[in-house]
Amino acid sequence: MKLIVRAHQLVNEGYRKQFNDELYTVWSAPNYCYRMNNLAAILKIDGNLGEKFIVYEASTRGKKS
Repeated sequence: MKLIVRAHQLVNEGYRKQFNDELYTVWSAPNYCYRMNNLAAILKIDGNLGEKFIVYEASTRGKKS
């Protein structure tokens, strides 16, 4: 095993790498409960374990385009 990816622990940056980059935490709920002001992320991994994190903010609540 080369990598463990987990979720369901809030990280303000949207994702966090730990333990010599062998454990990643990815959090996908921006501005959790409308009060945490955290970022969120999506992790894309290719067949060679190449990675790309897409980090995003919450949209404005109730804002219409």
